[in-house]
Amino acid sequence: MRAVDVSGWDIPKKSMIGIPWKVAFAMQARGWTLRSNIIWNRCNAFVEPTARDRPYRQYEFIFMFTKNRFYSFDRSKLIEEDVWNIPIERSRRAKHNASFPMELARRCIEVASPVGGHVLDPFVGSGTTILSALENDRNVVGVDMSNDYIRSIKETLRADGLHDAPWSNLSNTIAQSSTEWDGWVGNRLNFRKPGTSK
Repeated sequence: MRAVDVSGWDIPKKSMIGIPWKVAFAMQARGWTLRSNIIWNRCNAFVEPTARDRPYRQYEFIFMFTKNRFYSFDRSKLIEEDVWNIPIERSRRAKHNASFPMELARRCIEVASPVGGHVLDPFVGSGTTILSALENDRNVVGVDMSNDYIRSIKETLRADGLHDAPWSNLSNTIAQSSTEWDGWVGNRLNFRKPGTSK
């Protein structure tokens, strides 16, 4: 039984819960700045067989948060603005029911960090963000509560010729900025207000 079908939610049964936006508002309440919501149009999404009395949902939300008013962002890497048309990848790297495509992770990584930059994936799952970060020459740290997901991504990385390293090595690496940082077009220090000279 779905949570919305039982009592205690203080909303009518069959209502949308609005969890993505509830999370976004909770993040704002904790001091994060919500800069954009992006629609991921899952071009080849399956229809929902149980949705007989409402439209099928073919999209998901992506939220762009920042910790400060001023942050780094490389607009030149945007292929599309706030609606991203990216098909679902049908191949499964791990037994995970909510994996997203490498292209989705790549776009987020490239607009937010230079080559040699750092990426944090707080929900490893099938490992899409980790694999995309490494493929795009970023350092990456992944965290997950599931030992099965951690084991699976470790096996995948080892099969690709990578090996375990002590935390101290990684800690030293991520403590340093990318050598590309100063010249990176997305570096907030390279921004200028419209109408001002370089």
